[in-house]
Amino acid sequence: MKWLIWSREHEAYWRHASLGYTPSRREAGRFETDEAIRICQEMNYTRKDNEPPDEYMLPADKGECPAWLRPPKPGDKIIGL
Repeated sequence: MKWLIWSREHEAYWRHASLGYTPSRREAGRFETDEAIRICQEMNYTRKDNEPPDEYMLPADKGECPAWLRPPKPGDKIIGL
């Protein structure tokens, strides 16, 4: 399974090979599970328990992504984390 990585800080997806960011799902990099987990763990290392993650994984296949997992839009409140 392939994964996209969403950056809350940049409000964009990671590009292929971690070369920058893009707001376009189509231009986003597709990462293997192990690599996506490693990236997210490294990027969220300093996160406090009450803070939402800076980076998180989303299924690359649009059909597998529930609406509640969509990347946040500017102004969205993140609750329940």
